[in-house]
Amino acid sequence: LYLRRAREAVVSTQSTGTHPCAVLTGSTFMLVFVPLFILAIGYQARADTFAEKTNSSLYCSLPNDWRDQVTIKPEKHVITTKDIKTGENSYSLVYGSVVTVSCQGPGKTFNNKIVGIVGSENLEYNINRNIEMECSDKGELDPPIFGSEISSWCVSGCSVVDYGSAYNITSTNNPYPDTSDPAGPPVPKGSYNVSCSTGYVRAYDDSGLAEIECKNGEWVTDRSSIITCAPGCRDLDRDIVPYVRGLYVADRSTPRNMVWPGAPNSPGATLTFSCYKGDALEGSRVITCDPDNGRKELGYFSEKAPTCRLTSSAAPTLTWHIGFFIRMVLLHHILFYALDT
Repeated sequence: LYLRRAREAVVSTQSTGTHPCAVLTGSTFMLVFVPLFILAIGYQARADTFAEKTNSSLYCSLPNDWRDQVTIKPEKHVITTKDIKTGENSYSLVYGSVVTVSCQGPGKTFNNKIVGIVGSENLEYNINRNIEMECSDKGELDPPIFGSEISSWCVSGCSVVDYGSAYNITSTNNPYPDTSDPAGPPVPKGSYNVSCSTGYVRAYDDSGLAEIECKNGEWVTDRSSIITCAPGCRDLDRDIVPYVRGLYVADRSTPRNMVWPGAPNSPGATLTFSCYKGDALEGSRVITCDPDNGRKELGYFSEKAPTCRLTSSAAPTLTWHIGFFIRMVLLHHILFYALDT
């Protein structure tokens, strides 16, 4: 449209003999020159934005020895500047860029100071030991993992693995995790015991490992290989009843779970015990699964499993023992006589 109106103006000057600039007034002037003016302003604004982003004051400085301990990907976002006088290199991160930082070499993880900055619940860090870092609008690293006074950012050890509230991770030598030393690793090398926390028991027919090991900066035991804990109560049918003479489970409110990964006895289930003929039950006949009671020694049941006591009427008397002895003696003599003859 702009070009057509300009061409019409030129043709008009040729027919009338008027100077071309004389006709570029009013609406014609607005149609031709205003868009060109707007384009020029836009170009200048774009140039100003580019100049602003390349302003050295908006770069994020990196420590000069970062290459000795960490890798930054993609590295194309790192700018290297050499000092003409000293010949030393300084490094910066391009304004607005986002990079991934990880420790160099096997067996290395970030120290507790950095983990505290990043947050141990960060899933990407816990699984891959990578930290996503950005050069923010303020020209600062976010998170500021190089802002620590500690020069050794990567140390030998393992990153924290969150097993969840159902598990306890303990060790006789090292707590899990050990974050007391800012320059130390989240989890020092060594073996750690895995057990179910309060209110949880091992799942039915569970065959998982009850120990994990941090070795050379890596977890030797895979997360899926450890024991499985489920809310509920201990399997008395397997752990107690077979070892108490005469005792059996006569009734239960909820069927015993025999499918992994559920608990053998679900919360709220009641078990009714009885003894075989000739035995008297001692203890609570009915007990309830109550994981909230915190009584791990009872398998989280309301009471201890009962026992069976042999009644006096069913127990062998002294007369029975004497008669049994006489019968054995007579049988011995009969057999001895038969062999002699």
